[in-house]
Amino acid sequence: MKQEPAIGSRAVSKQGAVTELISAQEFAYNQIRQLLIRGELRAGQSLRQEDLARTVGVSRLPIREALNRLTAEGLVTLRPRRGYIVTSLNRDEIREIFELRMNVEEYAARLATQSRTPADIEAVERHLVEMEGIELVDQEQLTRWSECNRLFHARLFDSSGRTHVCGVVSKLRDAVAPYIRMLITSPEQVEEARKQHRDIFGAFHDGDIERAGAVSRLHCEYTANFLVDYLDSRNSAED
Repeated sequence: MKQEPAIGSRAVSKQGAVTELISAQEFAYNQIRQLLIRGELRAGQSLRQEDLARTVGVSRLPIREALNRLTAEGLVTLRPRRGYIVTSLNRDEIREIFELRMNVEEYAARLATQSRTPADIEAVERHLVEMEGIELVDQEQLTRWSECNRLFHARLFDSSGRTHVCGVVSKLRDAVAPYIRMLITSPEQVEEARKQHRDIFGAFHDGDIERAGAVSRLHCEYTANFLVDYLDSRNSAED
């Protein structure tokens, strides 16, 4: 006669399955999110759950949950009866996001500079030095530079101690990250970005609150103008 497992063991088994599913969902979310931010999934591209499941190495259920989460964040768009696509932004939407970034990042930089500690300064400088040492000679180095750039800004803003402010900054930066990657191959833009990063860090290091806010705002404005001009010229060439 087959013996039923104890109720307690069934509860543990069920709990383990739920934990495994949640872990798979988080893994799928992080993997797809990175593909989006790195631009490996292009704006307007259809996202087939079967293909993503094979790429990520999980079943379709965690993929679907990850896509729903990314839809809520604005990185993915769900079209009724047609499935998911990578969110595509037009030039006006890109400009709007950067206008928001100018204001939020100016505010965040001011707060960060006011609240920074010696440990914050040291950590931000480490990311800056690493970023400056990268030679953009191949795709691997481009990816590394993008990650260092993200960490530099994120660590600086984290010095503010304002969780919600940093969350808003992160969401806005992620929304345009795939488009920013288009500019990394431009020597002019990269060199100017390096100068601006130095200016931001200099103000942060010196505790110059007004200047830190101002140069952070200018950094966003410069990137927005350069990106919109780049997209306009590329669209004209395609026409």
